[in-house]
Amino acid sequence: MTQRIIETPWADTGAITDPGASKTATGWITEIPTHQNFNWLLNRADEAIQNNQETGIEPWHALVIFQDQGLTMGSDGLIYQSQQVSNLNHQPVGDSGVWWRQPIILPNNHITGLLPSINATTPLFKLDIGGGECRNTGNTSNITLPSTLIKSINVDWVDGDDQGGFPSGLTLTTDTWYRVFAIGKLGIFSGDAGVDIDPDAVNLLADAVANGYDTYRQVAWIRTFDVTPSILPFYISPNDRDFVRWNSPIRDTNASSWTTSAVSRSATVPPGSIAVLNNHLLWGAGADTFVSILVSPLAAPAITPTSSIFTYLARQELTGGVDTSDNVALQVEVDASSQYRWQAHVAVGSGVTLQIATLGYRYARGRN
Repeated sequence: MTQRIIETPWADTGAITDPGASKTATGWITEIPTHQNFNWLLNRADEAIQNNQETGIEPWHALVIFQDQGLTMGSDGLIYQSQQVSNLNHQPVGDSGVWWRQPIILPNNHITGLLPSINATTPLFKLDIGGGECRNTGNTSNITLPSTLIKSINVDWVDGDDQGGFPSGLTLTTDTWYRVFAIGKLGIFSGDAGVDIDPDAVNLLADAVANGYDTYRQVAWIRTFDVTPSILPFYISPNDRDFVRWNSPIRDTNASSWTTSAVSRSATVPPGSIAVLNNHLLWGAGADTFVSILVSPLAAPAITPTSSIFTYLARQELTGGVDTSDNVALQVEVDASSQYRWQAHVAVGSGVTLQIATLGYRYARGRN
């Protein structure tokens, strides 16, 4: 398409007369406007277009009512973004951040804040999603939550704080992993949040699209439990934001024997995350022996453990008939079914109790 450049505004040197505020408000009626009034109208339009061509964005003006997320150029030549609705006559240059901020195009996959926590008042059904910002999935726009947003998992999604966060097209079920999403609008930074089982937030956005939301980023996981589906309690430390700790460790394995065959064991962690486990072996009476145990992702090559190939080495030691134990903390990546590989190089048919507790998991929240 041919680019149209306005080099000289209409009536740049001609006769121009402002028809006045009243006529500007009502417009022409059945009349013949004077050529001076008509020149004024065309000149005003041309100059506005020419200004946009020259600057790329409208300079700030005290009479313009800027809306939330609206952009303007300050007198210092920098771009500013409105932080309020009906932002009138607030100079962006020198503003403390109440009315204006400089928009930032975040790096790809960036995420800061947006940490979920259990709501103190309604811990079973409400999430507090901390303020923060991130790039959306696809790295085409920013999503910002200016402050903590409360969302209920047992109420259909509604835009805004302390509202529902669950897709109307789904039914909340127990023992289910739900993805926590920040959602936004392309080109407009402020966002909202909710949960979904779909990795692309399809069900959540089906509700939110009517409010203009069309982009998303997964920021966390939650799991439901109990007969009445509610949030399994967790904690995220601000000092280690990728580690989600269960308030009460979950015993996922309780075994009294094993063979030398590899076993797929489950952990109560989201698919594709890194399980943080505690392996405990309680040895009863028996002969002195040791066992090499290899723990690995199911996606990794299957390697048979030996006396010199192991993740950890457990030893049964007969000490006057007194039981002995081994405790080992480790981390392992799980597959799409939240499972990993566990294998020992010696079979044990009795005299031992293997318990594996899931302490929590590590989740990188979409960062590469």
